[in-house]
Amino acid sequence: MNWKIKFNKTDIIIIGILICSAVYHYSTTIKTKPRITLEEEVRLHSGNFNGLDYVDLGLPSGNLWEQDNEGAREYWECGFFTAWGETDEKTEYSDLTYKTYNEKILNKFTTPVFDKKGKICGRTLKDEFFSKKYDLIRRIPTQKDYEELIKECTWEYLEYAGNLLGTSKRNGNTIVFPLTGRKIGEAHEHGFGYYWTSSLNIEDPSQAYYFHISTEKKPCIKTAERYYGMCTRYITAGFSSDKKQLN
Repeated sequence: MNWKIKFNKTDIIIIGILICSAVYHYSTTIKTKPRITLEEEVRLHSGNFNGLDYVDLGLPSGNLWEQDNEGAREYWECGFFTAWGETDEKTEYSDLTYKTYNEKILNKFTTPVFDKKGKICGRTLKDEFFSKKYDLIRRIPTQKDYEELIKECTWEYLEYAGNLLGTSKRNGNTIVFPLTGRKIGEAHEHGFGYYWTSSLNIEDPSQAYYFHISTEKKPCIKTAERYYGMCTRYITAGFSSDKKQLN
């Protein structure tokens, strides 16, 4: 059976108007609402100081978190794996290859933290001065720095990218942490993300605190043997959108 549909001039004009309207709406929508990739989103919310990209999350502390891991050239790369208190990568991460188990050596790398009674309640890695000109300090985050980050962001695992995305509750800016894995002995264990803090576990000085991320749970702080190989993310203590003075 052959079907023939007849249109009069009025029908053709109406159809033409509808088509033009749809094309115009689609073209303006594409121009005003482009698809934002993860890479573009991260770059949009980042700044640069002395050649290093940072993310201003509007944190109460004023900390500016670097966008990339230490030793990484892009935000999705793992970067360097180092034992706690060390600066060089190596082929084996064990107590036999660890340099700072000796207390005298450890004291060269750490600064004591005192409680209200004047007793040492912890140790952190010594600060590295980032820029004397601006009096900014580039350093490894402490346990408290990471606890602030966890509290002040919402967290989402991006399965297609293999990264954990943190979004600031204060200004909507974002930070990305790849699931780096860790190195023990000569093996590279995958599946989670491990980032050293600069804080030593005072109850068991053979261990230090680290930032732990996974695909399912909210990030948290745990402890591990100091000789494990983990990644590091630096912060710069300085200006933030919510702070008018340097830390």
